[in-house]
Amino acid sequence: MTRALVVSCVVLAAVGLALLLLPMPLWLMALIITVAGLGLGVGQPLTMSFLAEAAPPGLRGRAMSLRLTGNRLGQLLIPTAAGVVAAGAGAAGVLGFTAAGLAVAALAARGLHRSPSSVNRPGREAGSTASRRGKP
Repeated sequence: MTRALVVSCVVLAAVGLALLLLPMPLWLMALIITVAGLGLGVGQPLTMSFLAEAAPPGLRGRAMSLRLTGNRLGQLLIPTAAGVVAAGAGAAGVLGFTAAGLAVAALAARGLHRSPSSVNRPGREAGSTASRRGKP
C-alpha cells in the first residue's frame, strides 16, 4: 500500500510540473502548483515509512542512511543539472527536466520490491501468528 502511494505521489508531482509548461491563467497555475506540491510533500515522509516497512529490523538504520546519502547527492547534482538546462532552455526547461526526472523516478519505484510483511511465503498463511512472528 505504501509503495503504491509513493508512486502515486511522484506521478502527481510529475504531471503537475509538466502541466506548468502550458500557458494558463494565474488561478489555474496556483491550483496546479498546490497539487504538485502535495505530491512532493507527501512523498518525502512516505519514503521513510516505506523503508521502515521494507528493511529488516537490523538493517533499518543502514537503509535510512543510504536514503539520506541519496538525498544529499541529489541536492548536489540536480541543481547543477537544472542550471545547465536553464542556461539553454530557460525556466520552462527546468520544469520539464524536473517533471521528466520525477516520471523516471515513478517508473523506477514501480519496480521496488514489496515489503516482507506483504509477501505471502510458501507454506504460511497470510495473517497467521506464525507468519507474523517469522516462525514455521
